[in-house]
Amino acid sequence: MNANLLIDMVVRQTIVFIAQLATAPGTRASLVHVADRVFGELVAELRQQGIGAKVIASMFGMALSTWQQRVRRSQESATERGRTLWEAVLTHVGDHERVTKLEILERFRHDDEGMVRAVLRELQESGLLSVAGRGDAAVYRVEPLATGTAEPDALAALLRVAVYHAAPATADMLTRQTGAAPEAVVAALHALEAAGEITRSTDLTGTVTYTCESYLIPLAASAGWEAAVFDHFQAVVATLCARIALGSARTQATDETGGSTYSFDLFAGHPREDEVRGLLREMRGRLSALRAAVDADTARLGGLPPGIGAAKVTFYFGQMVQGDEAWEKPRAP
Repeated sequence: MNANLLIDMVVRQTIVFIAQLATAPGTRASLVHVADRVFGELVAELRQQGIGAKVIASMFGMALSTWQQRVRRSQESATERGRTLWEAVLTHVGDHERVTKLEILERFRHDDEGMVRAVLRELQESGLLSVAGRGDAAVYRVEPLATGTAEPDALAALLRVAVYHAAPATADMLTRQTGAAPEAVVAALHALEAAGEITRSTDLTGTVTYTCESYLIPLAASAGWEAAVFDHFQAVVATLCARIALGSARTQATDETGGSTYSFDLFAGHPREDEVRGLLREMRGRLSALRAAVDADTARLGGLPPGIGAAKVTFYFGQMVQGDEAWEKPRAP
């Protein structure tokens, strides 16, 4: 496997995906946190795999001292859990009409002062913050489009999906995964629990975790689009990671973990046109019926068995039609 070639192509496609999300109709999303978060979480994943600091620094093409400084910048703020210092400072300024540098330094007194000053300088240079005055009396304001908050319904739907896949999940884990404000995550979790959509448990150490046995995002739902996109994306990524972990680049017909992509070249009036274009509708109908039957059988048999013997099978599919703008044939709804 040519890992570098594949990484370059995947990064490029991911950048295209992020850019599309950030500029969707009616949207101009802030991307200030992306670079630090990608770097920090990539470092964390490499460390989780047992890779040492010197090796990781060399993988990024950095001297160890430079890499260590970069890591410190991307780490979680000591003042606000679940956020990088960049995110925390920007959000704090955005929560106030005006705030002085001295007030910011006091707010983030648990973080390294030099790092806080550096973050303020970089946020100003990037155009995300405006500043009037000089020294510690300088007043900061957030420029338009620099901040954004998750809508409660969208956040709740995302959390429900995240809890389902990561269970048992803690509030801190979900805060890191979503990037939302910790208080917003806790409020959404409480609402989901009250609605009976997730279950809260406390273990012998006092750690609170959440689980979700199942979830469904209706096709016509006004809220939950973000959760549906996340669910599809994570399913693809998780499957590819599982294939990589198997250590084999070859696909066998008997594989139970993997994916296949099929493309069909059609013309208007092709004898198989309706059959091909109806695949998405057909698969949704078949899988919805199968899931309902599985759930009914599971309930009849007393629920899922705990521990060994239980398995989760995730099946994903998608369909895209390109280049048919000139076709005038009416399509079935």
